[in-house]
Amino acid sequence: MRRRGSPGFVTRCGVGHRGVADRKVTGNHATGLAANGLAAAGLAVAWLVGAATVQAQQVRTGLVPDTATVGDVVRVVVQVGGLMAGARVELPDTLAVSGTLENAARLRTREDSANGAARVTAIYSVTPWWPGAVALPELTGRVVDPGGGSRPLSVSLPALPVRSVLPADTAGVKPKPPRGVLGPSRLWWPPVLVIVGILMVLTGFYWWWRRRRTGPAPAVEIQLTPRQRALAALDRAYGLGLMDRGEAKVFYSLVTEAVRTYLAELDGRWGEDLTTHEVLAHMGRSAWSADVRELGELLEAADLVKFARRRPAASEAEAEWARIRTWVVRFGSPAPTPEQAA
Repeated sequence: MRRRGSPGFVTRCGVGHRGVADRKVTGNHATGLAANGLAAAGLAVAWLVGAATVQAQQVRTGLVPDTATVGDVVRVVVQVGGLMAGARVELPDTLAVSGTLENAARLRTREDSANGAARVTAIYSVTPWWPGAVALPELTGRVVDPGGGSRPLSVSLPALPVRSVLPADTAGVKPKPPRGVLGPSRLWWPPVLVIVGILMVLTGFYWWWRRRRTGPAPAVEIQLTPRQRALAALDRAYGLGLMDRGEAKVFYSLVTEAVRTYLAELDGRWGEDLTTHEVLAHMGRSAWSADVRELGELLEAADLVKFARRRPAASEAEAEWARIRTWVVRFGSPAPTPEQAA
């Protein structure tokens, strides 16, 4: 797993003695470190370049290998020498890298002595992911003396040359310069479709705006005569198929309601609040005695269905409905009474 820099972790490297905060390596793990990271630190001495003096200690840096390929693991070696016995070096666990450079492992250290002075070797592992000269971040830490005093430690790391994993370009192909976007090979139908679509949207929006501005067209009210409304109600009652379902009472109620409403609209004296005998008595004073008698027969037959449990057959009910409809078609406005004629 590749690790990016997180300089918040600090490793303390003691010299001369080891306390609780010292990094300890034992057993097989120590053997692995000696074979890998610490052994590499020994090889790094051959590549250590440059030297800087920070007060009493000497700092050397190096890269193993000094030139890498994209994806390789490169060890960055920092050696701090000339330390007093009991001093310790505090460094971050990883380098503060970003972008095309990643940490490949955490810090590993080795303690030894040279020319009578203590020395600490720190090894960081990084992996580059872009060719070219990759600049390594500055390493900061501190040296803590045995008496408790401390001083900052700042190390400038060398740049890492990185080679690409791709072979050199031997084809000699050069990219062509950009050309104009308009020409005989350009497809014209996509922009034409876009323009047509925009025009359709604008036309629809304009139509909607005009309709909203002018408001809906006024509804034309069709005035029906009382006879037309009565015939429509009779046809609606017949079209429900009530007799086929055995609902004779509902069928006759709708039929008589249509007739009584028709009579009440013709003459207020024949209102729906009157009984059948009362409305027939009022109508008997007019000149339509034959029509009144026929209407009386039909209304009384309907009353027997509604109130006396008469159950006519479907054919009989259809015949009576047809007679009532014919009567509505034939019957007109009431004749004037003798008082009205006078």
